[in-house]
Amino acid sequence: SIAGMEVLGDACKLGPDAYLMSRKARRYLNTLARASGILMQVEKDKWAHNIQMFNGAKIYINDHQGDNYPDASSAVLAIATMAQGQAVAAGYDNTIIFAMNLSEDGVHLIQTGDIEKEPRFTVQNKDAWRHRVKWYNGVACYNKYALAGLFCLPAAS
Repeated sequence: SIAGMEVLGDACKLGPDAYLMSRKARRYLNTLARASGILMQVEKDKWAHNIQMFNGAKIYINDHQGDNYPDASSAVLAIATMAQGQAVAAGYDNTIIFAMNLSEDGVHLIQTGDIEKEPRFTVQNKDAWRHRVKWYNGVACYNKYALAGLFCLPAAS
């Protein structure tokens, strides 16, 4: 619900700069917003792509975030219980929305070494060049109050 999203934002004690969710969860949030008469804010990034916002925080989509978490049998559900090969079906149709404070004291991008570009090379059986870029990165949370999650059951897509 919209109230659930506001509770999620409040649970991120440092104040959320961004929400991370799957496309299915974003579609469900758009449906809730339209039904309640709220217009979602939209701004353009430096590449002129539209970025939706909820209560001033940007909404980022993660295509690798699953929509197939099992129904929780208790109040606690480990994220590790997601079955990678499980299809989205009854009992396995939940998702998680994260509220994050993106800062050096909150959720922060980390990397080892610089971005490396290998020399270009040709592609077999094609009239083309291939470029390979290597970048080893990750995300770290430096403050337990910078990240919060909402386990939810989105409506059908």
